[in-house]
Amino acid sequence: MDQLPLIDFAPFLSGSVTGRSEVPRAIAEAAESIGFFYLANHGIPQCVTDGAFAAGRNFFELPLETKQAIKIREQRGYQAFRDVKREGFLPNLNESFFMGLDLKADDPDVVAKLPLHAPNQWPAELPEFRTAMEAYFNSVYTLGNSLLRACALALKLPEQFFVPHYQKPIPFSRIMHYPASPEPRPDNQFGNPPHTDYGCLTLLAQDDVGGLAVKKRGGGWIDAPQISGALIINIGDMLMRWTNDKWVSTLHQVINNPAKSRYSLPTFFDPSYRARVECIESCQGPGNPAKYPPITFGEYYKQGLDKTYSYRKTESA
Repeated sequence: MDQLPLIDFAPFLSGSVTGRSEVPRAIAEAAESIGFFYLANHGIPQCVTDGAFAAGRNFFELPLETKQAIKIREQRGYQAFRDVKREGFLPNLNESFFMGLDLKADDPDVVAKLPLHAPNQWPAELPEFRTAMEAYFNSVYTLGNSLLRACALALKLPEQFFVPHYQKPIPFSRIMHYPASPEPRPDNQFGNPPHTDYGCLTLLAQDDVGGLAVKKRGGGWIDAPQISGALIINIGDMLMRWTNDKWVSTLHQVINNPAKSRYSLPTFFDPSYRARVECIESCQGPGNPAKYPPITFGEYYKQGLDKTYSYRKTESA
């Protein structure tokens, strides 16, 4: 495989009989072979995506002290350069902003201080940033629910299989800025070093600068440039575990462009914190028993974040 597969999602969104069979079949093939695919005609208006990118660029141009005033907590707010470090690599050369579901201060899970549950944080100096990011988040949230239905059919499950696990999900959209990094670069310096995502599904919008690459199952790397109007979808570690390793979570990386800043907008579309994840029935059988014990999604996800994000080490100290 020298390029990621491209799946047209319009037939599934239309509800056609062909769309409900062919699109899940294509998703299953991509998820089992490489764990990545482009998704075209997904229903998010291009103006909404463009608006989020434009607002993000304006946000990152704010003074550092303004951004640090909404410093990340519970995976919401501004994350500074080099706040993320993976073993064996220099800290990541990017800065980012996270947002999730708009929880209120009196939400029971916020009051109980359940991890990863908190109100979003917004810069008072840039109200249009909130407007643009919420518009994108709402659009990608709708798409994520449609994609889950297609994934359920791809796994030969009832279309609504994932719904009970997403009653109060913890999705996060993250606008990211990778600054230009003149060459030569240290071998262990990346915008984002080789890694897999912790959760279930990632839906990525990116600009045309490039730098993302996906590891081939047999070795080597596949460049994953922008395809206009399409998102990149990838399978995360939790969905790989949920499917008993039938669907694969694949290493990917970002190398900063030597001359231009890169912007990307991943959304991590993940279940409720208390969702119980155990091997899907269609992914096990005689000679293929469940490989992993049941676990709650929040317990699993928090372990990964605590290991990687510097701010979480500080908060737990």
